[in-house]
Amino acid sequence: MELSVVLIGSGVLLMVTFYWIVKPLRTHEDNYKYDDEERDEKEAIFSTLNEIEFDYQTKKISDEDYQELKHGYQVEAMLVLKKEELEIDNIEVNEELEEELEKEIERELEMEVQKELGKRRKVKDEK
Repeated sequence: MELSVVLIGSGVLLMVTFYWIVKPLRTHEDNYKYDDEERDEKEAIFSTLNEIEFDYQTKKISDEDYQELKHGYQVEAMLVLKKEELEIDNIEVNEELEEELEKEIERELEMEVQKELGKRRKVKDEK
């Protein structure tokens, strides 16, 4: 009776610990979603690039202004895309970390169960 209480208590403790370790990893989805400002900024940059191209094609701006404006907005677009890429890479790292943690917890739980079973067999053999 005492042994089963210890086993159940250990299992509950292990599950609670697992929950508190994995919970922050599962909230990465909230971090990945664009908020409206980031999406609007990205759309504005690419829209402006299209407008600059259109104005240049229709001879509304000079070649010098076109090159300067285009370069400036391309740099901004590149920064926004790089930031987006880093966020995606961060999510992939979190998923890999989550998988590793789950495997480690499973191994530890299996070792604990085997250890407990060994103790039970030893007690049973002594009787």
